[in-house]
Amino acid sequence: METVWSCIPSWIHDGKNRKNVVKNFNDAAKDAYIKGGVPCLLKCCFSRGNKTYKHSTSSWFYSGIRILAMVNDNLSDEELNRIGLSFLSNKEIVRMLITLGWDTLEVINYTGDVGFQWKLTNYSK
Repeated sequence: METVWSCIPSWIHDGKNRKNVVKNFNDAAKDAYIKGGVPCLLKCCFSRGNKTYKHSTSSWFYSGIRILAMVNDNLSDEELNRIGLSFLSNKEIVRMLITLGWDTLEVINYTGDVGFQWKLTNYSK
């Protein structure tokens, strides 16, 4: 199903290191928001992750990758879930995130009171 968030996988590239992935995502998200391609600005950052999702290549600290929806009016649960699924539907991206030491994908609203977590290894097969 094609959604406005289907462009997100193209924002993830240059998987040589974690900082590049975050910077490139944020640059592409900002550009897409300015051009009207997405309805709100998304911001990528590191998080502590979920300790129950650890795997053999998980980073010791900050093993989660968090996507924040930067809007005053919070996105619905359905929209937050769609954002997450846009990552998880691309096995190559999921595997790249795993090899870079991430084990948890988080998508949350700006206030941080609503969101989702996914165990990346569940989506790599």
